[in-house]
Amino acid sequence: MATVETSGPVLTRLLQATGLDARWVRPPGKADHLEQGEVIIKIHQQERLRPVTLPGGLTMTPGWTLQMRRSELDRYLMELLQPGTWAAGIKHVLAARQAGQPWPHYRNEHEIWV
Repeated sequence: MATVETSGPVLTRLLQATGLDARWVRPPGKADHLEQGEVIIKIHQQERLRPVTLPGGLTMTPGWTLQMRRSELDRYLMELLQPGTWAAGIKHVLAARQAGQPWPHYRNEHEIWV
């Protein structure tokens, strides 16, 4: 049996150090009674474009948001990644601007798990 833990605040700071805005929807340590598919952390990256003025005096700043659910956090923990490496990978996933569900993978990963 193995136990793997991570620090929510440290993980948030690592994401912020890469230029991403990370916010826990569900505070760390409060993972009991999670609904299936419930979002626990949101990671946002603003575009470097100037805000767009909309009717009614509103402004919009384009950006991308990645929502992590418990299954993604569990995957992060099981892969035993260094947190800084994971944060850099998340930044890369957001920069790719893929629609749908992005799936981070590692160079030559197919050679490791075969």
